[in-house]
Amino acid sequence: MLLDKFVNRLNYFYEDLGLYSDITLIIKTPDNPEGFIEIPLEVYNSKWTLTAYLLSNNATNFKVIEKRITSDMINYLEQSHPDFEIYDSRKIFIDKTSLSRAASIQYLSDKNIKNDRTKKWQNPLKGVYVTYFDLETSHIYKGELLSKTNDKTTYDEALNQIKKAIQAEGVLAW
Repeated sequence: MLLDKFVNRLNYFYEDLGLYSDITLIIKTPDNPEGFIEIPLEVYNSKWTLTAYLLSNNATNFKVIEKRITSDMINYLEQSHPDFEIYDSRKIFIDKTSLSRAASIQYLSDKNIKNDRTKKWQNPLKGVYVTYFDLETSHIYKGELLSKTNDKTTYDEALNQIKKAIQAEGVLAW
């Protein structure tokens, strides 16, 4: 794959470049001049490593479907989980083979948790909701509440749960 070759070449000049932290590749296209895909490169053992393919927040195709995803999620939460509300944190993983299938991972907070200075702080981010869609057709084909107890898992456990779920739906972002 072209990106693998690019990262290998980049790693060949790792010391010469003098950049020793994580960086992000931003793939732009004529239809998405502000960015279509973002690929974080994380440093392990003095080498950059490709991570997941993420849809850029600036991708023009996503703006149309974003409103529908949010609306569908709000309707679902109002009917099935009224204690949850959308938290301002979302990642959109995109299938690296098709560049069309995608999964929007939305974190949800528990409305009942009110942190103040009088009691022990509680993590309000309990839910993870996943919406699967096709970027080309704007078709939303599935939405599911992946977790109601995200506050009790580690970051690595939560990421593995997300990876398994989206890969089972054909979104091969890693």
